[in-house]
Amino acid sequence: MLPSRGLEDCICPLFVENVHLPKQTRAGGGTCAVADVIRRVMVRQVVAVLGVGAVAGALVGVPPLAASGRSWAGGSVVPSAVVSPVKARRIAAVWGGALTYLPRWTPKGVVVTHWWAGTCACGTDDNRLVVQFVRRSARLDWVVSDPDQIDRTRAGVVCTRRRPAAVINRRAIFYRKRGTFQTAWACIAVSGRWAPGFDLLRRLTISVTQRADAGRLRALDLERMVASAHAAPRGSALGARFELPSRSEVARMARAFRRPLLMPAELPRGFIYSDWTFAARAQPGYDDRRQLSVAFGRDSLFARITWTVYAGADRVDCPNRTSQRWPRRGVIDGRPIYVNEAIHGVSVWTCLPPRAAGNVQPLEAVLWYDIRLHGPAMLRLAMRMVGKAKAG
Repeated sequence: MLPSRGLEDCICPLFVENVHLPKQTRAGGGTCAVADVIRRVMVRQVVAVLGVGAVAGALVGVPPLAASGRSWAGGSVVPSAVVSPVKARRIAAVWGGALTYLPRWTPKGVVVTHWWAGTCACGTDDNRLVVQFVRRSARLDWVVSDPDQIDRTRAGVVCTRRRPAAVINRRAIFYRKRGTFQTAWACIAVSGRWAPGFDLLRRLTISVTQRADAGRLRALDLERMVASAHAAPRGSALGARFELPSRSEVARMARAFRRPLLMPAELPRGFIYSDWTFAARAQPGYDDRRQLSVAFGRDSLFARITWTVYAGADRVDCPNRTSQRWPRRGVIDGRPIYVNEAIHGVSVWTCLPPRAAGNVQPLEAVLWYDIRLHGPAMLRLAMRMVGKAKAG
């Protein structure tokens, strides 16, 4: 269930201190992606924000089809159920419905697999949503970002007035091939905010990139995918409601984890389940415990919760009789609760000895939430979520 590597280069410095956050690492062949979850406490690390580097945007509002630089191959853009409404809401939960644009059309055989959103702590204008699709062995990275996103500008591919490759659905679509990577992109007008209090965002860059493998799409197919981009529904629950993963989804998580899996029984109001990842080794060579991580969101990049369970106890996070690095913040249902408040977020966790929840190995359950959610009520709820979590 771990997301596969992103396409093309990316490197954005992100300084993470004292938090449990999705870890992004450099990958082979000039790629990078979400890989595991950072769980080392009180250690400052530099990681790279995920994404696809060589993509960018173009202009909106050019007359349809007639001015196309690429010959039309016939046929029409027929809508298909590329991303179901349920998945669209789950994607919007960690990005924001007003800023989540997904393809309405793809060629036959293209299916969505994973998604994630990331930002650099170095600035709130360096945000990126990645949705991965596959078609046989071909992988597609659908990327939505601010036009000033650092990897796009560093790659020299920005919104320009040059001649588009095609004009479809009244959108100017640009295209390029660089090595084995093919990218189509456009810029569209939007009106939304990353979170309450943020400046209004008026443009987004939308792109799709593929590496030329079996099952690859034609250039025109990529252009038509981008041209079909449409807004997603709001990624939150109504009122005081919240939405946990379904029983069948939790069962799939448990089969992957192959250990008793602690899951929260409640969430803050409005939050909904988004996606999950699994790693047989959290950080190979450093932390070799099994790890399963679940993402929750509330219609914003900056209203997110990450729930992570590890098979085994960490000697730093889980104090023993001779180590009192982390004083207990409380005890709930017999579980010691530990808290670490940091710059970017707050971590709340507990450590369970063997046989405490049907487990043979020790377990560690960690909840991380964005610092913008922090307050006395949120901290009490987070402690209760950890203390009362049940084995799924």
